[in-house]
Amino acid sequence: MLLLIFYGFNNQIRFNSNNKFNIPVGKQEFNTKRKINLKKFINNIQHKNVSFSNSGFELFLNDLIDNQKLNKDDFIYLDPPKFDESIKKGVLKMTNTPYL
Repeated sequence: MLLLIFYGFNNQIRFNSNNKFNIPVGKQEFNTKRKINLKKFINNIQHKNVSFSNSGFELFLNDLIDNQKLNKDDFIYLDPPKFDESIKKGVLKMTNTPYL
């Protein structure tokens, strides 16, 4: 995935309705600056208590609570969904749900 982001147009990542990657190659290259920044990022993640998850928010939060993995100073970021279930064949329809 990281390589797709590095080399994709404007560093974007997008998939079509057939779950195929559909961003053209950009003008970027994996240069020395990107390599240095990637190494810094990896080093920071390895030396801190950081974890990533791709589960649904309810499952994720219930797991944290049930297994007593939450601490007072923890920071949790949940990326909210932006679109509803009616997304079909690459046509994006925004929800009428108000955002917080």
